[in-house]
Formats: sequence, C-alpha cells, structure tokens
Amino acid sequence: MKIGGQRIPGKTLVLILSEGALIGCGLLFATALRFRDLDALRQQLSEPDMLARYFLVIAACDLSLYYYDLYDLSVVRRRTMLFARLVQALGAACLVLALFYYIDPDLSLGRGIAVIAAPIIISFVLGWRLLVDAGLPFLGTRQRILIMGSSPVGKSLAREITDRPELNAEIVGFLEEEPSSRSTVLKAAVPESKSDHYERAPHGNVYAFHVGDDSAKVRTANFPKLSYAAVSDGAGSAAAMAATFEPPPEGEIAYSAIGSVGDVERVAIRGKVDLVVLSLSERRGQMPLKELLNLKFLGVQVEEAHNMYERIAGRILLDRLSPSWLILSEGFRKSQTLLAAKRISDVVVSLIALVIMAPLAVLVAIAVFLESGRPLLFRQPRVGLHGRTFQIMKFRSMRHESTPANQTWASNEDPRITRVGRFIRKFRLDEIPQLINVLLGEMSLIGPRPEQPALAQMLEQEIPYYGLRHSLRPGITGWAQVKCGYGATVQESRMKLEHDLFYIKHLSLTLDLAILFETGKVMLSGRGAK
Repeated sequence: MKIGGQRIPGKTLVLILSEGALIGCGLLFATALRFRDLDALRQQLSEPDMLARYFLVIAACDLSLYYYDLYDLSVVRRRTMLFARLVQALGAACLVLALFYYIDPDLSLGRGIAVIAAPIIISFVLGWRLLVDAGLPFLGTRQRILIMGSSPVGKSLAREITDRPELNAEIVGFLEEEPSSRSTVLKAAVPESKSDHYERAPHGNVYAFHVGDDSAKVRTANFPKLSYAAVSDGAGSAAAMAATFEPPPEGEIAYSAIGSVGDVERVAIRGKVDLVVLSLSERRGQMPLKELLNLKFLGVQVEEAHNMYERIAGRILLDRLSPSWLILSEGFRKSQTLLAAKRISDVVVSLIALVIMAPLAVLVAIAVFLESGRPLLFRQPRVGLHGRTFQIMKFRSMRHESTPANQTWASNEDPRITRVGRFIRKFRLDEIPQLINVLLGEMSLIGPRPEQPALAQMLEQEIPYYGLRHSLRPGITGWAQVKCGYGATVQESRMKLEHDLFYIKHLSLTLDLAILFETGKVMLSGRGAK
C-alpha cells in the first residue's frame, strides 16, 4: 500500500488492522464478563448503536497508538518503552472517550465494561506485539537485498533499511566496483611479513587479512569496535592477532563486501537474493548487463537505488542525483484540475480554521500584548511561488527590534524569544495569522516552507536543485515539516529539500490529507519547533 508515493510496510498495516480487531475482541470479552448471562449479553449486543460504540473505542485507541509512535517500529525498540507508551496511549484514548461521553452519554459502553476492558486490551496488544517481534509466519520471509556498488546512495539505503525493522528486509551484502580500491587501514599488533596485510572494503567494517600472495588464505571478520582476526598460516593453524582502529564515523553504515560487481549473478543465486539494487558510482564499463538480465528472468527484482530509497524513505536522495533521473522519473504532474482543487480546499479550510481558532487567536494576541506590547504581528519577506517575495505574518514571538536583524535561522536558545513566544512556537500557535496569507493566495496550507530571501539565495548556491521547491506555493505545513521539523543548518535544509522534492513529485489531495493528519500529531507533541 502507498500513500502519496511512499510505501506503507506490510508489517505496519498488519499491526494497525490486527490491533483494531484485538481491541474489538477485548471489548466483546469485557462485555461478556460484565453481564455473565448469555441472554443479557445478546440483548446488549443487539442494541442498534452498539456497533458505533465499539467503533468509537477502536478508533480512539488506534489513533492514540499512532500518535504515540507505536506504529513507528524504529522509535519503539525496547519492551519497557513499548509497555510505557502503550499505557500512555490507552490513557490518552480514555481521556478522548471521556470527552465524547460527556458530550453524548448515550455513546458510553458503561464504566463497568471500561474497567474490565482496559487491562484486557493492554494484555492483548502487548502480547500481540511480542509475537510479531518474534516473527510470525504470515508476515512472510524477510526480503534479501544485495546492493551492487559502493556509492553513498547504497550506503544510505542500507542504513535506512537497517533502521526500519517494519520493512522486514535484510542486507545480504555489497558488491565492490573496484577491488583494487581497498585501502589498508589496520596494523597488526604482532610482527608480520611485508607480503601480509590487512585490508578494508571502502568505508566498510569488514576486514580481510591477506597472507602473502595467496588470496585463498584470506579470512574476513566483522569489527564493530575492537575484535580479532583469525589468520590462517601455511600449515592451516590459526593465530589470533589483535588490531586497533578507529570505528566508522557516526551514521556510517558498516557493511560486508562479499564480491565484485561481476559476481552479481553467482552471489545472488547462492545467497537466495530477492532484490538487486544498483548503486554504482560509475555505470560506464561497470554494468554487468548479461548477468543482470539472467537474474531478471530468474525472477530476481532489479531496482535503482534512488527509486528504492524514495519509495521506502519518502524523500528523494540528492547524493549523486542526476538531472536525467528527475527528467525521466514519473510524477511531477501539476494538472490544472489538481491545482484548482488544491486552491479551493485551501480557501475553504482556511476560512473554517479562522472561525474555529478565532477565540484561541484572541488569547494569543492578549498574551503577546501583556508580555511585550505592540506590534502583535511579525511580518517578514519570504520567497514564494516562482521566486516572488511576499510578507509572511505570524504572532510575534520575539522582542520587537526597530532595526531588523540579519536574516538567519532561529535557534533553541535564541535570547530574543519571549516566554509567551517560546510556548506559541512550540505548539505552532504563532502561525495562525498565516491563514490570511493562504486566503490572499500567497501561501497554501500544504507545501514547502517559505525561506527568507538571503537564506534562499545562499541555499541555492550550496544545495543542488534548491530552486525547484519554488514551483509550488509555500505552505504553513508540509511533508518536510512533519518529517524532519525545523531546519537550521545547510545540511538540515538539504534533508528538507529531499522531502520537498518528494512532495512536489507526488502532489495529490490524498498526500495533503496525510500531511494534515500528521501535522496534528506534531502540534500536539510540540516537537521540531525552534
């Protein structure tokens, strides 16, 4: 399943659907324990609105699990964290349900059922998560992936797969492009002959100790921090040799170079590989077309690294991204019908939001005035559609300066931020006036975040394709904002651009709805603000 071009892992979908069913079963079980009489149970279940009551509880619990990141398996890794977040999520669901029951008491299942259902649902969901983590047969076998080449794109892809257990995939290894490019990085702790040497695959974590000129007498071993390599001598005995070295840089993926590019067919068949990913630094003269064609007809999938990274990570990686990939890639369609529908939805939703949030906006304005006086609004030039500038409006969150400060990024410890400003920035309440920018046609609800002109000019010099983000109206929120928050460095802006390009490529109302849904989660948590 995909939402706006990003694949939703099957394991995540299984969890969402199965846990909804388990919550329903827990409610049914609690109802049976509460009445204990079969006739009374039948009468209770036959009530016309009982299905709606059950659905309300299931929806509240599932949404709470989502908002507490319990469907992001890269966040919840430890069982203690799983249990704590599960209790917190179901506690939040109880508060939401209490609000609904206060508004309409007829929606309630009854306090007796709720008291019995709570521990049952926690036990069901926790037990199910532990079973899923253990690996259930119906989840399917893990997809085995072989990465052909050692470009940065392949290593970024391997890191993404490793960090996301819900993908149910594993990296078999890497195929080197240039075996001769290995560089010696270790020195043995005991004397060795001139012909003996340690070697490491480029940027890797797997080392080979070559004994003399006999390549058959080579053993490889993983070195996560400090380890030993067993070295075979001519007689076949093993001698332990210690080696000290610097670990790979933080964030660098450690991998096994299990062969060269020309070995792709043999390695893929022997390793029962399901997918070969092309990540060559230079394809000219390196691409084994015959071997890849044979694998394709044997049923092995072959995919380009940028395409796979985009599909699973929800961003277009800029490393070694060629203009031809952008030109030939599907997507980036902007039909007049879609743009018109997006504009109409912007106007309608903004008008409704202004009416609903008017009381809150008045409270924010009063708080700003009481702490630091006038002006209540902060105006600043920003770069909009097609590079045109406009004046963005916000509730003022910093001390007023008669002389505008140099255009720069805000920071967590910015001394200009007031106490009220820190609060309204955390929960994005300072951005309420931007709904007026949307009505004026200067902004959209969803889109790339508008940048200050001087910073935008600098970033266009530093980051390739940065100017392409101006092909859409800037947004109050967007794919980059909900995925990586505020960007205060060139590197963070680069990552945000990767998400912005993904959004522009897969522009749709469905993706906009998903972003609005995720924005609510970001606002409630207050994360990613500056």
